[in-house]
Amino acid sequence: MFAFNRTLNLDAVGLGMFLLPYQWDALTYLYEAGSADTGEVWRHINRVDAPDPKSRASVIQYLKAMAEEDLITYRMESGKGGFRRVYHVKHPSLEQLERELVRRLLTKLAEEFNVVIGYRWLGESVMQYVRGEDS
Repeated sequence: MFAFNRTLNLDAVGLGMFLLPYQWDALTYLYEAGSADTGEVWRHINRVDAPDPKSRASVIQYLKAMAEEDLITYRMESGKGGFRRVYHVKHPSLEQLERELVRRLLTKLAEEFNVVIGYRWLGESVMQYVRGEDS
């Protein structure tokens, strides 16, 4: 999962545990907009009230990594000066993206630690959440 912060912030909630503040800001903006190019996301992150401006390269690399992880998608569009990537949300909501990340995390933990993850270990409510059955 290259698209995420390498440390887990257990004081945060939701995706904030995995993402740096600017990454969370970029992702929520993309979900609000539905689609955006890197320039739009970068301008949003570096708006006037931004506490910690980021380089455009950081935003480009983050969105590219998210697409490589198959968490968002993109299409190439021609425009002034050549082609650009326009990124799109893949999951209908941030909640569904969170479910996908929880599923991937639990699968990876099971693989790494050779653990069978199921009802006994997690409890039925967590398994229902991962499967999307709690809605």
